[in-house]
Amino acid sequence: MSLIFIMLSVFLGASAGDSLSTAYVQKFVAKAQAAKASGLIMVGTIEDLGEVPGACDDLAFQFVTFRVERLLWGTWHNSTIRVGYGNCGPQPLPDPPFKKGAKVIVFVTYDNDKFIYGGYGGDEYSAERIGVFPPLENNVTTVEHYVRTLPKR
Repeated sequence: MSLIFIMLSVFLGASAGDSLSTAYVQKFVAKAQAAKASGLIMVGTIEDLGEVPGACDDLAFQFVTFRVERLLWGTWHNSTIRVGYGNCGPQPLPDPPFKKGAKVIVFVTYDNDKFIYGGYGGDEYSAERIGVFPPLENNVTTVEHYVRTLPKR
């Protein structure tokens, strides 16, 4: 199982109705391509939330394991992916979206299994910040429609 790191610092809570915009998908793909990194957008199910790292002086990661259900963009050959989310405190990652068994759309960017980034923008917790969205039909369709406009890589 490979490690993918997504860096975050603030988690406050999310709305189950978080809507995914074409602009978000476009910016995510552009950043991944500009960084010459491997981007991945997938629908997955949370299998394991990992251990809460607790209080720390430097950023620590809580590792979440996702079962890859469906790739929407990118290449991934394993059935699971383990993603590190910055969580420097005694509280677990917020529920929602982090709940064992939850199905979500996940955005990750990696380069030879090394951290680059995930999601983008904002100082507070949001789906955009961490790159995790509910797998609503309109969210999946938004990704699929944008991906169809991309040149084959």
